[in-house]
Amino acid sequence: MPLLEDLIATVNRDIINERPDPGEDVVPNVMDLVVASDAQPDREMSMEGNLRVSSLVSLCPRQVILMHRMTDRPPRRYTSATKVAFSVGHGIHNHVSQQVIEAREGLGVWGDWRCRCGHSGRLGFKPTSGHVMPCERCRGMIVNYHEARLIDRVRRIEGHPDLVLGANAKLYLIEVKSMAASAFDNLDSPVHEHLVQALLYRQLMIDLGYGMADEVILFYVRKQWHHSRSPYKEFTADATTGLNRLAVSNCFEVARQIWEALDSGEVPERTLCVSASSPMARECPVAVRCFAT
Repeated sequence: MPLLEDLIATVNRDIINERPDPGEDVVPNVMDLVVASDAQPDREMSMEGNLRVSSLVSLCPRQVILMHRMTDRPPRRYTSATKVAFSVGHGIHNHVSQQVIEAREGLGVWGDWRCRCGHSGRLGFKPTSGHVMPCERCRGMIVNYHEARLIDRVRRIEGHPDLVLGANAKLYLIEVKSMAASAFDNLDSPVHEHLVQALLYRQLMIDLGYGMADEVILFYVRKQWHHSRSPYKEFTADATTGLNRLAVSNCFEVARQIWEALDSGEVPERTLCVSASSPMARECPVAVRCFAT
């Protein structure tokens, strides 16, 4: 029977001799690989599934329908700098989530908990030891946190809240956002779009039958390091005020208009821009078609 040391040596030799790429013997150019990947078109919003909460906050129904009708629209592409910023933001979100989970030892953290291979999972609070069997595939426990997917099948809206924490027999919705230094330093209240996004997640959970707190929490992180300032700011907002309820209703109305227009084949009326020189129109990819229709 061969010795374990001999087996390991054989495997290592095979790995060294193996050609991972049948191409030319050249030093890999990482710059070319990353830039080529960055240049790939971004996934467009599909009208076959659900509208995403993160997009719904700023959607114009007329723009969505006009873009959906275009057959010659170029694929959406983000620059390398934008994709790096997105990745930094995702990293910050993960950092905050993991810090909260570690501080609480997972207790009271509501989300999509899975095993390491992803086969087994549970939606809710982190399972406690002895109450859930390990995964039948990887034999790992269900201890890995993922953002839960919330779906409103009537309005055809979905979203993934960053964090949901249990306290005082209620669930608190937490939205995490990262910001550039200048915007962060001048921030003294939640950004309206961020607040509405948190309010929508909260309402989706209420509609799914969860007992939610009256408040939502906005947690901001400064992207750039500063030696004497905290990188964090936290705001609490009352979700039950008339203005906040109206903001949620307005977003639901936008979703209704979009799906109704798709079903009827009609283009929604123009309601957000007075002329092609309006601020939103100047940034709109279908402004010319919008004001010509």
